[in-house]
Amino acid sequence: MSHTPAMAEHPLAPSLARTAGPLPFWPVRCGRPHGPGWLTYSQLLTEHAVEGLLAEVDAALGGGRALAAQTLVGRVGGPVVGVLAAMLFAERRLPVLEPGRILLRFPAGPAEPPDLAIADASLLALSDDPAAARPDVTVVAGVDDLQRALVAHSHRLFEPFVELVSRLGRRGRRALWQGLADRIALGFLEVGKHAEAAERARAEAEATLGGAAVRPLRLDVDWLEVEHAGRTELFKRKSVCCLRYKSVTRPARYCATCPLVPREHSVERLGALLSRSTD
Repeated sequence: MSHTPAMAEHPLAPSLARTAGPLPFWPVRCGRPHGPGWLTYSQLLTEHAVEGLLAEVDAALGGGRALAAQTLVGRVGGPVVGVLAAMLFAERRLPVLEPGRILLRFPAGPAEPPDLAIADASLLALSDDPAAARPDVTVVAGVDDLQRALVAHSHRLFEPFVELVSRLGRRGRRALWQGLADRIALGFLEVGKHAEAAERARAEAEATLGGAAVRPLRLDVDWLEVEHAGRTELFKRKSVCCLRYKSVTRPARYCATCPLVPREHSVERLGALLSRSTD
């Protein structure tokens, strides 16, 4: 589907455009893009495709199949669930995505963040949404309905991919799902910080994930509070290690927010990063 006036008028397009500020690392296009290299997410749901992607990630990072598996699920699923969480928080809208309408391109290979496009989607929204009367918008009663739908939809969308990657990459399902739950929480946090509403984002992430009916995405969200320049900066502590420390080609120490790092060391490292960023 090419860009047309009808697509430009769809409420999904301006909502996605507004995520560009708070989510600069997860840019997403609305509409079916042209050019080489684009794949639908549905094309990735085969053993052959996953084996190829795992091999590419492992060649880029070294460190074994488990690292490749954790990285791949984060690269494919992370931007999608992060954008969904951001839209729920900022727009009170939730796109209902289909695998054939999610497109990804890996310009630097699947070990690095992809380009992402959504060709089309219906929406869940609240009754006071300006788009509520559209035929492709389903009205729900409240924010808690959107939160439940976010978790259920994320699980339905990525269950086949997680199953394939877990089996072929020899990485436990729980670790892969918890990595995606982290990305949902991070989507809330990043858009909340952008809106100067980090505490509200914190509360909504906890409400969405803490009692989630879908067990693989249930998460007691862990936060790190760092005092800097007279204010408290909030960070999301990961629930599972990303394993990047195992990389042979790109050696690195544990992430500052890694659960394997003692909390006081994480706070110290994050404080140092904040100080350097404001120098």
